[in-house]
Order: sequence, then structure tokens, then C-alpha cells
Amino acid sequence: MPTTSSRDSGLRAASTIATLALVLFLVPGAAYAQDAGGAPAGQESLGKGSGREIVSYVPKTSVTNSATGQSMDSPLSPLHLGRLSLLSFESFYLYDNNYNFSQTDSRSSQAATFRAHVAYSLRRKRSQLTLQYRPYLLASGANIKGSFQSNNLDIHSDFRLSSRWLLLLTEAFNMDQGLIPQFGLLPDYQTGNLTKNPYLGTNRRYLENNLGATLEHPLSARTSLAFDFRYQYIRTVVGPNDINVAPDPSFKSVQSVQSLAAGFGWSHAFSATQGMQIRYGYDHRLYSTGGIADLHSLLFNYNWRIRRSLFMTAGAGPAVLIPEKPAGAVLAPAWTKSYQGNFAMTKSFEGSSVTFSAARNQDFTGVIGGAFNDRFDLSYARRLNRRWNAVVGAGYVHQGTLSGGGIDGQQVWMRTDYRISQSWSTFSSIISLRETGGVHTGRRNLIMGGIQWSWRPASSYNAGIGF
Repeated sequence: MPTTSSRDSGLRAASTIATLALVLFLVPGAAYAQDAGGAPAGQESLGKGSGREIVSYVPKTSVTNSATGQSMDSPLSPLHLGRLSLLSFESFYLYDNNYNFSQTDSRSSQAATFRAHVAYSLRRKRSQLTLQYRPYLLASGANIKGSFQSNNLDIHSDFRLSSRWLLLLTEAFNMDQGLIPQFGLLPDYQTGNLTKNPYLGTNRRYLENNLGATLEHPLSARTSLAFDFRYQYIRTVVGPNDINVAPDPSFKSVQSVQSLAAGFGWSHAFSATQGMQIRYGYDHRLYSTGGIADLHSLLFNYNWRIRRSLFMTAGAGPAVLIPEKPAGAVLAPAWTKSYQGNFAMTKSFEGSSVTFSAARNQDFTGVIGGAFNDRFDLSYARRLNRRWNAVVGAGYVHQGTLSGGGIDGQQVWMRTDYRISQSWSTFSSIISLRETGGVHTGRRNLIMGGIQWSWRPASSYNAGIGF
């Protein structure tokens, strides 16, 4: 079982790796250039291991906006100083009916809130670095509380080793304070990409660092091989308002996990709109409590851009979770033989869009369960007229745990926007959350309303964007 020193060494290793990735990014290429754009839609990459799971129908050449889930092909807004840009700012009223999650003694609060979203972008011919920062202030009565630690760091570098080998290096660092939950599903209706935010343990703060390397070798114009490696560190911290939440006696909380993973994949593009992938993966995980486990998986995936406005992906395959025998134990824990799978479909109509997503895997849902989770998300966006937009959605997740049983979470969200101009709008939204199972909480409803300035290219001003 990992000790405190091992967890600290993991955090130091994560920081060292992040620094190394930054150095590797700064070395190659001196030309500052815009990325050339998308590759054939017959290939797919799954951005796993992140608090914000990003499911992509095309290789992810652009950074995803952490607030809206939309691709940022050019993060340089009109309000910029050098490469530092203000993407949005908003001022709104916030009402929380049960900030302490209590089932019997709920406590409400209200606050005036100011939040900004800034990004620093540095792009070269073969690499890019993007830092997104989302600070906010909450003023409630005579108290002012600030959150200045929520941020996302994305580093993407590629090196052409030879005419037949390409090395991709990625670094994703995410820190979330958990005071204002985000919508569970953020679709990008123009590309079909999905961003799935974790929403279990909504008053938990978490830190997640994900370093990856992929070595690609094309066999032909349509077929390629890929070898991928990943180091991941996730740590969750319970917030002070969780004191009234009583966990089930059988529930064992896992505070942190380190993961070393490697995989081998084969992909083939049947056309510019269809493709399939086969990937074997091995994942070695060390938990702060609960010992060590190995995950073996084989995933068959197929993706299809049926029409310009209709995207679909589906995948399935076997998975085996093998816990290692604890020191001093007589018998080793039983193996868990299961499966992993995913299905997602995004469709845009004239003035509306709908997305459905279902998945079974071990991606981070907000708590570290150590077992498989089943998650379902649905989102519907509607342009009511030239100025009014509306978005509604719902999500459900069942997170398995090392101690058996599991945690069930539900989230429902709704937002309306009135467009004053292309950049200015007023909005109102509600997020409703509930958890049962290993942790029982009362229902928490957050109501928000205010005014927002948000920069977006003219091409993204269509139905389904919403905000």
C-alpha cells in the first residue's frame, strides 16, 4: 500500500515531468504559426485520464475551451496583451439552497459573483502551449471569498523523427476548487467532440496531472500503428462544507491515485468520414488506500461522420481488473472480469441540436472509486429565435468502489441566453445535483443569473453553442 512519502514523491514526479514537457516544448522550431486544421474524420482519439474527459472524432489538433467545450482554433481574442487573451468575463447572482449537502439541515447562501476566463497561447509550427485560467470572486454579505487556483494547462508538441515515425508529447494539468459545478456534458456540435466534466463529490477540490507520449507509424495512407504511454496523478480533497455528509460505513474513500499506462493500437480509415481502431491497454495503478491494481483492456472502436451534422462513435471490448495481494494476506483478491464500452451520437437540426453519450470505463468521475463506472449523458440545445438560446441536459453515473457497492450521482442543468450582441448576453441557469449510495447527500440546487461578455469567432455563432 502506498505511503504518504510515495504520494508526495508522485506529486514531485508530476511537477518534474511537467517542467520537462515545457522544456521540450520550447526547444523545437522557431516559427510561430497557426495549426493547419483537422485530419480525416475517420480517426479518433480518446482524451482519457482527465477530470475533463474529451471524446474526439478527429485527432485533437486544437485546444478545447474549458468553459464551453468548444474548440479554440485561435485563442487570441480582440482583448489581448501579447499572447495573453481575455476570452470571457461575467457578473452574476448565485443562490445555493444546500451548500452543505445535508439531508436534514440544509443551509442556503447567496452571493454576487464575478468570474473571468483568460488564456495564454504560444504556438509554433510543430507545437503549441495553452494555459487557461478561470479565477472568480464571491461576495456574500460582508465576506468576500476568492478562488484563484482553478486552471487548465495544455501542452501539445510533435516531433517528426523520420519520414515514417512521429512522436507526440502532451501535458494536461487541471485544478478545480469545486465551488461552482459545471455542466456534465459540453458538446461541440461543429466537430462532434464531447467534453464530459466530473460531478460526483461536487464540493471536493481535485488536482489532476496527465502526461502522455504517442509514437505513430503509418503503414499506408489509410492505416497506421501507434504506441502510447501515460503517467497520471489525481488527488482529491474534501471541502469544509462536507462535514454534514455521513458516508456509508462500508464506503472507503480513496484520496489519491497514481497510474502508469501503456498501449498499442491499430487504426484504419475506410474513407474521410469512417474509420475503426483496435487498442490493447495496460494500466498499473497505485491507490493511497486499497493497494495496487492492474487493468488489462482491449477496445474495438468505430466512428462515422454520417452527415455534416451527424456524428457517431461506438466501441466495446473486454477488460480485466487484477488487484495485487496485500502484504501479509493469505489469499489474493478476486479478479474482476468485465467490459468497457462507449457510444455517442451528436445531431444538429435547423435551429436545434441533441447529443447522447453512454460509456463504461474507469475514467475520473469526481471521486476515485478504483472500479468501473457507468455514465449516461443527454444534452439538447435550441435556438428559439435570433436572440434567444436554450440548453437543457441531464446526467447519471454509477461509480463502483474498491469496497463494493458504489456511488450514484445525478445532475440536471438548464441555461437560457439572450443575445444583446455577438459578444454580450444575459443568462440564467440552474444546476441540480444529488448523490446516493456510498455517500448520501441532500439535493443541491444552484441558481445563477447575470450578464456576460464572451468572445467567439463568427463561425461558432450558430444553434447549439448556447454560451
